[in-house]
Amino acid sequence: MIDRFTRELEAVGGHVHHGREALAELAAGEGVSVTPCLALIAETGTAIVSARLSGGRRAGLVEPVHVIEAAESQLVADLAAALRVVGPELAASSAVTFVTGPSRTADIEQNLIRGVHGPGEVHVVFVPPS
Repeated sequence: MIDRFTRELEAVGGHVHHGREALAELAAGEGVSVTPCLALIAETGTAIVSARLSGGRRAGLVEPVHVIEAAESQLVADLAAALRVVGPELAASSAVTFVTGPSRTADIEQNLIRGVHGPGEVHVVFVPPS
């Protein structure tokens, strides 16, 4: 499933990394927010994050680079499976966000622009359990 998740996320402009060293390197940059992951959807390359676990709604939405810390065990096949996993968090958090790649928008002339309404870069880093 990790290969499918990687293909889907990279298809929309996101990036996948592995290991704590990669996480530390990405987190050390300027304009970076790092959030924990609730679940990952292989079918769409989507990461799900919670405001409650991320220290508020701002994390992952304002900085130009969003880094999501994840574990392979958080991968599920599809949206239905993800909703079963994150269901309890939906009631506990003020916001649960589904992140599928960088923020994108297109103007009237259909010129694609990244990062206007959120991060211009999204990275998912798979780290082993602590």
